Formats: sequence, C-alpha cells, structure tokens
Amino acid sequence: MDSNSNSIQSVIKTFSFIEALSTSAKGLNIRELEEVLQMHKSSIYRIISTLTELGYITKSNDGYYKLTLKVLGLGNKLLNDINIIDLVKPYLMEISLKTNETSHLVMFDNSEAIYLDVIHPKHNSFRSNSFIGKRGPLYATAVGKIYLAYLPEALLESEWKNIEKNIKKFTPNTIVDLDSMKIKLKEIRENSYGVDDEEHEPYVFCIGVPLFSHEGKVSHAISVSFPKSKVTKELFDETVDFLKTYSQKISRELGYN
Repeated sequence: MDSNSNSIQSVIKTFSFIEALSTSAKGLNIRELEEVLQMHKSSIYRIISTLTELGYITKSNDGYYKLTLKVLGLGNKLLNDINIIDLVKPYLMEISLKTNETSHLVMFDNSEAIYLDVIHPKHNSFRSNSFIGKRGPLYATAVGKIYLAYLPEALLESEWKNIEKNIKKFTPNTIVDLDSMKIKLKEIRENSYGVDDEEHEPYVFCIGVPLFSHEGKVSHAISVSFPKSKVTKELFDETVDFLKTYSQKISRELGYN
C-alpha cells in the first residue's frame, strides 16, 4: 500500500472514530471502541493520542473517551457559513431550465411558507404568482404540507390550532379539516413528495420535496409550479424523480445523513 493510500485510510479511521464518539453522550471506553470500529487497539490508541493532543477528545476518570466542545465549534462555524440560497440556487435554475416553469425555495415560519428564492423561466407565458418574500399557507401549498407531514404528532396538532384561526378555502380543492389533511400528510411521508393540485390558486399544479437539515428536520423545501392543463402522468413522474434526486443532494450538502 502506497503512502497516499495509508494517509486516506488514516483519515477514514479518524473520522470513523469521531462519528462513533458522537453517538454517545457518556463516551466510549476502549473495549466499546474496538467493538464499534472493528479496529485494532494500537490504531485506536494512536487516534486517541492525536485527537487528545489537538483538543478534540477527553478522557473521564472512569476510562470513557468523549468529544469536547471544540468539535461543536467546527460544526457551528460550518452552519454559519452555509448560505442556503446560494447553495440551492443552481438546483432551482436547473429545475426551471428542465421544465421551463417556475421553481421555488421556501422556509417555514409562524404557520406559513416563506419564499426565499424564485426562478422564473425566461420564455414562458405562464408565470405562477410567486415572488421572493411571499408568504403562503402551510395547508394549501405543496411545500407547506411537506413541512406539516414531518412534524411530530403533538406539534402537528398544535400547528393546526394556529392554522385554524385564519383557515379558508382558496379553491374547492383546499383541504381545511385535519382528518383529511392527515391522510395527505401520510402519503407525503410515504412518497417523499407533496403536491398542490389547484389548492391555493386555480389552474396551478405544484410539486414539492423536502430538504432535511443536519438535525434530520425539514428545514426548507423546493418546488416547481405548472399550469394544471400541462401536467401529464409522464411529466409528473419525470418531475418527481429529478426533484427527489435534488432533495437528496441538497440535504446531504446541508449535513443530513
């Protein structure tokens, strides 16, 4: 094995070690590290020596090794440096180019979906009524229902109470009761995408997918809107497939495993 291969293996072992320690608040002792990592004890001690010297791990009095807050500092710096709009914009542009339709990036706040970025196609007479800064109802948009779908049951009930204060039917298709909504939310979790079938605006059909944060939460979502008359089964299936691919790519870049 050449020196480059040895170096790569050392890096892999080191990060495997860090990831193993990150799973336990108490830390792991040498025996547990051997079991988890399937690594020779001599290699484990070399990594321990290096990471201890650098200040990334510490040893308790009862022999357990755990990560220090220095590791947390690295993660926080990375998160602060991530600009979600810059990260997602190339994907939105690809979506608009592929579909010749409007694509969106949204975040969620105060029972609403907030449009952080919107890419309109250059050559298309149909333009959805979306713009940067626009707020949309969670219960009547594809992206909003995605957010609701991944909430724990107790939080969903609480969120719905807030929604009910100002709920209204925008179109005959708008879902305004929780039991019907729960059926749709279950489908979203099973299929990993959501739709707005003329539920917010007449003649507009929207497909959205979740973006997962490093904590495993749905922090944002992306979507694309079509005129309802244009949507065929072939177009729908094709769009869902590449949106799911983008969802996975972006979520990985956000730190989701």
